[in-house]
Amino acid sequence: MKALHCLAEAFTWLFRPGIRRYILLPLAVNIILFTAGSYAAWHYSTTLIDRFLPDWLAWLDWLLYPLIGLTLLILTYATFALMANLIAAPFNSLLAAVVEKAERGEPEPPVQPLWRDILASLVQEIHKALYFLTLAVPTLILALILPPLAPVLWFAYAAWCAALQYLDYPMANNGIPFREQRRRLRQQRGNSLAYGSGVSLMTTVPLLNLIAMPVGVIAATLYWVRYLRQED
Repeated sequence: MKALHCLAEAFTWLFRPGIRRYILLPLAVNIILFTAGSYAAWHYSTTLIDRFLPDWLAWLDWLLYPLIGLTLLILTYATFALMANLIAAPFNSLLAAVVEKAERGEPEPPVQPLWRDILASLVQEIHKALYFLTLAVPTLILALILPPLAPVLWFAYAAWCAALQYLDYPMANNGIPFREQRRRLRQQRGNSLAYGSGVSLMTTVPLLNLIAMPVGVIAATLYWVRYLRQED
């Protein structure tokens, strides 16, 4: 699929001389937060399962423990990924701008005042976070009603959120409102979910999750320039 091809190609962009300097801070943020997320996921998952799993479902321990554990792992990584994106948002927007200019063969964009980028990125991240929380409510209700499907539901949720999270950077740089972003991604639902699934899986793989953020931003930008931007 087109989006997955962009995701695979994004790894090679990490080593480009003009790109490396823009990924150092996001990389540092990822290392700190995903280290904390990994510790929290493995340390507290068993305690939470023992506390909240009803006694009448004890006979299904063999099935529910891995399912609930996987759900908690996905939720933990998704939470820390949101935190990482919130902190690194201004730098991810700059990385997306630089990658887009390089892909289109244009000079690097002029440097804007950092405070302005931080303010605009913070407002946009809050907007996205509110949407993600709103979407999480029906997902949680379905997961509680259908526990065996909980990992699938949460993974689909994480994939959609990841697609919106990372594709927002190049699209917002080009003045595309968040509502319009969602419309465009729904029109390319297969590619969007494939891209989001790839990024979500990266965030759950030790060491690979450390570079998930810059790779995700680069891949999203390549996908925007080559395919989504054609709608303009």
